[in-house]
Formats: sequence, structure tokens, C-alpha cells
Amino acid sequence: MPEIISLSFVKFIKGIGIGIVSNCVDSFSVDVIKTKYRGAFNVMIHQAWFVGIGIISAFSLELLKGSNEEAQWRELVAISTGFSIISCALILIIIKESPRF
Repeated sequence: MPEIISLSFVKFIKGIGIGIVSNCVDSFSVDVIKTKYRGAFNVMIHQAWFVGIGIISAFSLELLKGSNEEAQWRELVAISTGFSIISCALILIIIKESPRF
């Protein structure tokens, strides 16, 4: 059970990151998106998060088949973190109008 402390810490840090990102997306939409399209933009973004969570979870579980059961949660965190880092890098490269933090 000592692993529960590590898992809890990682989930806490991940939650902080998700909170920061969701605030940034809403601020971005207020600053950049026209009022007429803002609601639809926010709905699409938030729905994409839910779909993305499902896809990444299924993909990660498929990758973890046959791996060491004691280290699976670490590998799952590493896989999802890797996709998050790639997404952030692509956002900074592709969206030219986005604020550079």
C-alpha cells in the first residue's frame, strides 16, 4: 500500500494541471473567439476532452497488456503525460494567435 501515496500525489499534480488548462481555454475563447461562436467553441472543446480521455485510456490499457502489474499505474501515467506534452507542443506550434505562457 505504500504505492497509494505516490499515486495520490501524481493524481493531485495532474488535477492542478487540468484545472490550469481548463481556465486557459476559457480565457482564450473570451479573448479570441467572436461572441456568436464562443458557446459552440467551448462545447466542442469540452466534448473533445471527454472523447480524448476515452481514447487515450483505451489506448493506454491496450499498451499495458502483459506488463508488470506493480508498475502498471506508473506506465499509465507516463503514457498519458506523454500525450499531454505532445498536445501542448502542437498547440503552441499550430495556433499562432495563442498567448505564449
